[in-house]
Amino acid sequence: MRIKNVWIRNENEITELTIPEYVTKFSGVLDHASHIQKICWNAVHCINATADDYPYGIFYGTFYYYCELVLGDKVEYVDRNTFWGNDRLNKISVGSGLKEVGESAFGNIYGNSRITFNIKDLKQWIEIKGIDKAIIEYVGNDLYLNGELVTELTIPDGITEIPAKIFQYGSYRKIVIPEGVTKIGDKAFSGCNKVQELILPDTLTDIGEHAFSGLKITELDIPDSVVSIGDYAFTSSILTRVVLGTGLKDGTVGANVFDGCNIFEVYDKCYFGFGTDANLCGKVAKNAYRIIRPNDYNQESSVHKVQGEDGNTYVYYERYNQSEMATERIFRGYIGTNNNPILPDNITHIRYNFGNIEYVVIPESVRVIENGSFYVGNNLEHVFYAGDESGYDAITVGWTDNGGLTKSKVYYYSETAPAEEGNFWHYVNGVPTPWDK
Repeated sequence: MRIKNVWIRNENEITELTIPEYVTKFSGVLDHASHIQKICWNAVHCINATADDYPYGIFYGTFYYYCELVLGDKVEYVDRNTFWGNDRLNKISVGSGLKEVGESAFGNIYGNSRITFNIKDLKQWIEIKGIDKAIIEYVGNDLYLNGELVTELTIPDGITEIPAKIFQYGSYRKIVIPEGVTKIGDKAFSGCNKVQELILPDTLTDIGEHAFSGLKITELDIPDSVVSIGDYAFTSSILTRVVLGTGLKDGTVGANVFDGCNIFEVYDKCYFGFGTDANLCGKVAKNAYRIIRPNDYNQESSVHKVQGEDGNTYVYYERYNQSEMATERIFRGYIGTNNNPILPDNITHIRYNFGNIEYVVIPESVRVIENGSFYVGNNLEHVFYAGDESGYDAITVGWTDNGGLTKSKVYYYSETAPAEEGNFWHYVNGVPTPWDK
C-alpha cells in the first residue's frame, strides 16, 4: 500500500496518527497536520519515495505542538529522510525490531535544542545499521533505557565498534567502555559536557575525530593499545593532565587533539619530540607546560586540589624527584573569586602565570619560582612571604618574565609586632596586612 500527499484539515484537530504495518511506500508531505502530537509508526519496511524528488521528510515542518514518534516493535527499517526537518519532533521511542535506518532518517530537526531517544535494548541501538548517518547533528540527544534517563553509560559486552554521533550531546556523567571495544567513531560522545569520568579499555585502537570533545574530565590515561587519534578528539574539555600511551606514533594522531584544554602536565610514554607542529606531541600537547617521561621520575606526578582559607581551590602536582630523592609539589593554578591568592603551605615550586593580582602570599616551603610566574605587567604590588628574609633570598627564581617580583615590595612574616625596623606582615581577619598599617 502507498500513501501519497495526505491533507489533514486543521479544524479536525487530529492529535494522534497511526501508520499501519502494511504500508510499504510514502510519498509527498503530510500537509496541515498542525495538531498532531503523536505518530505511531508501524510500517515494517516503508520506502520514502518523497526523497526521490527532494530531501524533505514526510512530516516536514507542519506541526504546531511538540510531537512524539513511536516506532512499533515490528518496524525493521526507517528509510532515508523520513522524518527529516520536523522541528517539533522531540521524542522518539525505538521498538525492539529496528535493524536499519537510512541516511538522515532523523536528520536536520533544527528547531529543537534537545531530543530524547527511548530505547529497549542498548546493544540493539548500537548495532542498528546506518545509525551513524541517521542521527541528528548538533542537537542534544538524551538517551532513555526503558523509560529511565541514562546518566551512567556502560557499553554492553560484545560491542567492538561504537558508531559515529550515536551518543553525542547526552546527559551522561560517567562513560564506561569495556574490554573488547576497538574503535570509537567520529563525534560518538561529542558535546557530552556533564561527563566527569571516562574509562577506556586496553583493547581500544582507534579514536575518531571529535570523539570526546567537550567532556568535563580533568585527567586522561590513553591506553597503550591506542594507535590512532582523530582531529580535535578531546578538544574544549577541562583536561589538566594526560598520559600518552606507548602505541602512539608520529603521523597517526590528528591535529589539535587537545585544542582549548588547559593541560598542565603530559606524561609521555611514547618518547616523541615536543614543540613542533610536524610531530606527534606538537599536536597533542602544544599547550602543555611540563612534559614528563618515564626516565625523568620514578613516580608519575598526580594532581591534588586543596581548599584554601581564602575560599579558593588550589591545584598542585606532586611528584618524586629521583635525583634529589625528595617529593616536589608544583603549584599550577587556582579556582575561585579571590584574585589575591594565599598559596598552600606545602607548595615547593611555583609554575603558574599569575594574572592581574595586587598581592600574593608565598609559603615558606617554596624553593623554586619558575620562569613566567610573575611577569612585570601583572600589577603585583606586595609579596607576603611566610618566612624570614634569608628564606626568601634562598628561593631560586627563574630569570625570564618574573619582573613583577623585583618591582614589588616584599614583606616577611611576624606573628607579633616586630621590634626591629623592616617590612613585616601578619594576618588581620584572614587578610595579610603590613605591620606598619
